[in-house]
Amino acid sequence: MTRITASPETLMNQAGMTVEVYLNQALRLTARNFGDEFAENNPEFVSQLVMAMASDYGHSIVAAAISDLAEVIENKRLQD
Repeated sequence: MTRITASPETLMNQAGMTVEVYLNQALRLTARNFGDEFAENNPEFVSQLVMAMASDYGHSIVAAAISDLAEVIENKRLQD
């Protein structure tokens, strides 16, 4: 089980870097799938794509945490 040890300030500072990664991925995806000028002509689409990426990652983190918690609970139940 991995614990988050970063401070709130560190997490806040990393947020911008994370958005930049998502934005760069969104721009590459739209260029590859829709052409080079699609992103420029459809900023709302790019914005929604970035939000979808962030949401997917967030849900994956929550699912992993729930899985870890379920394992801890199961191990505790087996010990009792």
